[in-house]
Amino acid sequence: MSSGREDVDVRCLGAGRPFVLEIPNAFRSSLSSDLVRQMEENIDVSQKVSVRDIQIVKREELIHIKMGEEQKRKCYRALCQISTIVTVDILKRLDFQNGFEIQQKTPIRVLHRRPLHTRPRTIYSLKPSVCRQNKKLIILDIVTQAGTYIKELVHGEFGRTTPSVASLIGQHIDIIALDVVEIDLDWPPSVCT
Repeated sequence: MSSGREDVDVRCLGAGRPFVLEIPNAFRSSLSSDLVRQMEENIDVSQKVSVRDIQIVKREELIHIKMGEEQKRKCYRALCQISTIVTVDILKRLDFQNGFEIQQKTPIRVLHRRPLHTRPRTIYSLKPSVCRQNKKLIILDIVTQAGTYIKELVHGEFGRTTPSVASLIGQHIDIIALDVVEIDLDWPPSVCT
């Protein structure tokens, strides 16, 4: 059970994403700090995933993960490309320090597993900057309500997300890379080893 999920091509940076692994009929009910450290090191060897703060949690604490699904804030950094040079006007159109609300239909790519709904989502802030190495690239720092589909927020998916970054700048925009920078969910507590 994880605190949300991302597409396979999205990196989760920062402190990472809280998750719970239930082990039915476990052989032990406690973990020594040495065993925890060894487990974390063994996982880190893959260099694809890193795990920290392994610990046993009580069942009643799982409410933190479920409650956080819709209530937490998530911070993203998106690298996007347009066909023209990024202008000051484009940057101004995308600068929302105080946020805004969008209406977002269930994306076509997830309709096979989620019902079709239009959901209001809060974009708490949107801050654009231009990439110095390529003036057609925009870096978007986005703070959103959990459950917002970021790729669709950027390109608009044929008007299924309104407003979208594409509609705000009045032109097509592609998302090249997306990172989760932070998930605002202070759980589980840090383990000092």
